[in-house]
Order: sequence, then C-alpha cells, then structure tokens
Amino acid sequence: AQLAAAVRQQQQQMQGMVADHAEELRTLQYELQLAREGNEGLKRAMGEQVLALQGALELRDAHILELEERNDRMDTVLQVIQAQLGCSDLAAAADLSAATAAAAAAAAGVGVGPASRVGTSRPLSRSGSGRLTARLDSPDLTTTT
Repeated sequence: AQLAAAVRQQQQQMQGMVADHAEELRTLQYELQLAREGNEGLKRAMGEQVLALQGALELRDAHILELEERNDRMDTVLQVIQAQLGCSDLAAAADLSAATAAAAAAAAGVGVGPASRVGTSRPLSRSGSGRLTARLDSPDLTTTT
C-alpha cells in the first residue's frame, strides 16, 4: 500500500511537471507566433520602403536625364548664339540665324521658354549693322531679322 501511494505521488508530480511544461510550451509557442507576425510585418514594411526608394531613384534618374538633355540643347543654342555674335559675314549670319531658329524650336519643344528659362539665355534681334544682339524684353527664345 505504501509503495502504491509512492507511485501515485510520483505520477502526480510527473503530471504536474508535464502540465507546467505544457503551459510553458504554449507560452513559448504564443511568443514565437507573435515574433513571426512581427517579422512578417517588418518584412512587408521594408519591402514597401524598398519599392518606394526604387521609385524615387527612378524619378531622380529620369529627372537627371531630362536635365542633361536640356543642358545639351541649351549648349547647342549657346554655341549657335556665340557663333552668330562672332560672325561679321552677313551670308554666314543668315545661315546661322536659320540654325538658331531650329535650335530655338528644339529648345521650345522641351519646355525651355518663359516658365523654365535658364538665367542667361536671352532672345536675339538683328541690329542695324547686321549683327545679332540680345533682346532682354522678349518673352521667348527667337531671332528676328
């Protein structure tokens, strides 16, 4: 009888330990589930942030390309203007005037005009001597003869 009581007591102790371990296991499983959900949320947030940053980089790159193209066009316009200002031959000036008009049309096609004027670009007009001079009062990049 005493042996049976000792066995029952050990069984109860073991059942208590199993119950404690089962409760601890449930707690750990719950904490693990919370950690997994938190990690998934962080992964989603980081993925969204990566996509947003990639979009911002693409916009920046597109803007840089646009600015480079605008700069190239303005360089062409400036070269033509400088060539016209340095030219004393009227026939050559007329040829350059046509080139300037074409360059101005190209620049106007990309929005280089009154709203987006580069600070130093000014329209030209022909003075009495046949040379082109800058007209500061004109709202767009054109040449007149």
